[in-house]
Amino acid sequence: MQLSDIIVDPELIENGGWVRDIPEMDDLEIRVRPITNPKFDRMQTRLVQSLPRSKKPGGKVDDDEQDRILSICLLNTCLLDWRNCKDGDNDIPFSPETAKKFMLEWKYRKFRNAVMYASGVVSDYKVADQEEAAKN
Repeated sequence: MQLSDIIVDPELIENGGWVRDIPEMDDLEIRVRPITNPKFDRMQTRLVQSLPRSKKPGGKVDDDEQDRILSICLLNTCLLDWRNCKDGDNDIPFSPETAKKFMLEWKYRKFRNAVMYASGVVSDYKVADQEEAAKN
């Protein structure tokens, strides 16, 4: 094991990193924080704890609630920006309102999955990767 392989980059945790070459998303690029960021964990814990018992039969969060909580956490703690998101020939600029729609509405599930994928990829970025990406 190399120590450099386990060092967490605080710059990446705060400002995220750009991810491209996302499967099935053409030239879409997404700037995300790692899914391992501490804000994600705190929000997920808080949302699970705030659920009524009826949504946690036997102490287990039901699948629909797990899915909803995951989407909310990705939206609020991971997704920061995007590029090359289009509707026909028109660019769709990043905005909190549009991000919320893309992350929470079922018909945009592929986008939500792309954010989840990108957040996992950026979790594996190392300090050297970020320095190389900044040069490009």
